[in-house]
Amino acid sequence: MSIAAQIASSIIYDGDYRDYLLIIDRINAVTADDVVRVTKKYLIGNPTLWIVLGDPALLQGVKKDDFMKFTGD
Repeated sequence: MSIAAQIASSIIYDGDYRDYLLIIDRINAVTADDVVRVTKKYLIGNPTLWIVLGDPALLQGVKKDDFMKFTGD
């Protein structure tokens, strides 16, 4: 049933029943330059909202200033 759902999703979203099998090729095609380009476009110099969730004991080490230096706010 799971494979049938994958195939159906591939057909609906991409028009190719094999699409779910080919995703690893698209992932492997991503380069370091792609990551840098997208980071600059969407994160650096643009408004960013950081939300940190977790156990209070773990969050004690999270400092607002560590995030502010990246957003410029």
